[in-house]
Amino acid sequence: MTPNLHTPGPLRPGARIAFVVNRAARQGRDGRILADAARLLGERYEVETVTPAGPEGVEAAARAAAAAHDAIVVAGGDGTINRAVNGLAGSALPAGIVPLGTGNDFARAMGIPASPAAAVRVILAGRTRAVDLVRVNGRLFCTVGIIGVPADAALTVANLTGPRSRARWAARRLGDLAYSAAGLWHVLRPGSFVQSVAVAAGGGAAPSADRLPPGQVPVHAAFVTNTAMLGGGMTVPVGADPADGMIEFAIVPRMPRVRLLAAFRRFTGNRPLPPGILRFERAARATITCSRAVRFSADGDLICEGDRFDVEVLPGALTLIG
Repeated sequence: MTPNLHTPGPLRPGARIAFVVNRAARQGRDGRILADAARLLGERYEVETVTPAGPEGVEAAARAAAAAHDAIVVAGGDGTINRAVNGLAGSALPAGIVPLGTGNDFARAMGIPASPAAAVRVILAGRTRAVDLVRVNGRLFCTVGIIGVPADAALTVANLTGPRSRARWAARRLGDLAYSAAGLWHVLRPGSFVQSVAVAAGGGAAPSADRLPPGQVPVHAAFVTNTAMLGGGMTVPVGADPADGMIEFAIVPRMPRVRLLAAFRRFTGNRPLPPGILRFERAARATITCSRAVRFSADGDLICEGDRFDVEVLPGALTLIG
């Protein structure tokens, strides 16, 4: 994928818009919300509504939009946006967001309003900006890549809120609390995740004394941050900036369960963490190796699995409307 290093221009009236809707998203079945969004977009742009059959169809719809439209507007959650971004790989097609998911972490990080109508008004303003993306083992993501306890929690929420889950309604009613509840369960669960992880970072420098240790160390979690938010608005306090051409690689070293639980409570409350809880380094790329195969989650979904993850930032690779 070639980084999009141009200065994005405004989206002009009459532009051809592909309005890609994920009906399986938390609010995706609300016909009134979708109809209002399409009507508002139609006041300024030429709109074609596309409703893919399943999540896999979002990627194909985005790829098709890049060939026939001036912009794409994605209505869904973080997983929907992830698939659209992967479908746009190699394209400078501007993308707008109407958040309809459970977490909506990318929209929050970008300052896009939670209200679908307000998000559409941001798109109607037509302003665009360049945003970094991250590539891991050939797949792109927008927000925070995670390994360990937070990855297990995010994937638990994804399973509980998925279309085939019997607990879907209750889990979606919890909203942001679903991530905290799932995280707490994984922290307290006997045999909670501990993995030996090594991060070999390149193209950057350590920001503080709490830098990453050399070699493999046992950890409860590892983070790869493009934006700071994950899990319905929780913040990884490493100073992530999605437009600086850099990534923050962070770990939570193994510690007694009581200390881990205290750190988890502070993390979910977005309160400052004590020294030594989070160790990180800022770089443009890194290779993460694990002592066994693990799951790598990002944007609320499973991105890949394995014991080695090659990660790099793609500066300005996404042209975001808003």
